[in-house]
Amino acid sequence: MSAGPVRIALLGASGRLGSAIVRLVGADFQGRAQIALAVDRGDSAEKLRHTRDYDVLVDVSLPEACEAVARDLLMEGPSLLPPFVVGSTGWTAEQARTLEEYARRGPLLQTTNFSPAVAIFHRIMEDHAQHLADLGYRTTAYDAHHAQKRDAPSGTLKTLMGPLERAGLKPEVTVVREGTIVGTHEVSFIGPDDILTVRHEARNRDLFARGAVVAALWLAHPSRKNPGRHTMADVFR
Repeated sequence: MSAGPVRIALLGASGRLGSAIVRLVGADFQGRAQIALAVDRGDSAEKLRHTRDYDVLVDVSLPEACEAVARDLLMEGPSLLPPFVVGSTGWTAEQARTLEEYARRGPLLQTTNFSPAVAIFHRIMEDHAQHLADLGYRTTAYDAHHAQKRDAPSGTLKTLMGPLERAGLKPEVTVVREGTIVGTHEVSFIGPDDILTVRHEARNRDLFARGAVVAALWLAHPSRKNPGRHTMADVFR
């Protein structure tokens, strides 16, 4: 890791979230982070093949592009791989195996949502889903995003529903893809006499951009140089 600002290689730099990260790094993280390499679809592997002039990779692209970069780095030999923050969603089981292999040779942080509040939302689900299931509550889940979002339900909602499904609950899911909605997620526990609803609404994409940079700074720290998997819960713990 360099002695100065953390040098970020950003995959998906021209996308919605990538553009926000570039802007925020210049405005809010001066002296702490810099975009050393901005990578877009089509030139990812080629650009990264010719440089290691960065401290951490941050992916906000698509699984196909991110997996190609991971595979390219895995081919470089047995050396320790650079820290990799993966934020793309919609991964298939086969694609996800590439990340499992990567985490055996380098530090990897994978998340479906960079918001600290969503990390707390997930913790609430983990801590209380089983209790509410035992009390006879049923569940519904809601996910709304912009019209161009590819995966439905979103990766975030799938993550939030994980503790519900492990508790034996089968949420009734509603998905909305309209307009320019940044991202809304909601889980309701419905009993015979009351309803408990947990809802998170992102009002600005800067929320995710800031979280992505914080994750990059955290993973690039020398204490996280060993291989292994991390989540946003580790960052905000």
